[in-house]
Amino acid sequence: QQTEMNNRLMAELEEQRRRQEVLVEKLHAQKKQTEAHEQGLHQATAASVKHGEQLEEMRRVPKAPSFNGSTKVEMRKFMDQYEAYAGEVNIANAQRPGGAHIQRAPLSACIDPLLVERIAYWEIGKASHELTEED
Repeated sequence: QQTEMNNRLMAELEEQRRRQEVLVEKLHAQKKQTEAHEQGLHQATAASVKHGEQLEEMRRVPKAPSFNGSTKVEMRKFMDQYEAYAGEVNIANAQRPGGAHIQRAPLSACIDPLLVERIAYWEIGKASHELTEED
């Protein structure tokens, strides 16, 4: 009777060890899955930060200068500003992902239209709509 009880206790102990091994295996699998999820979260966070930085870069569109002066010195200063603006646009386009480009404002769009009328009238002696390529 003692031997039978010992055998039963040994079998029960063996069954508990087997269950413990199964639980340990499940725990290891769960730990691996948790680590994989954490790694995925870190990658997603890094990708999100990078994407945010790219969007921030895309928002930085250089502002075109405007000209409303009347002297040659002011015109030269404006042309220098426009050249700097064109350079900024070229640099920004080189840094933009996916081939998206900023359209540079044409020089004529940066000059006050009324100023064009005044220049045409005072320097050339004609209204702007009467100007030809030869003028």
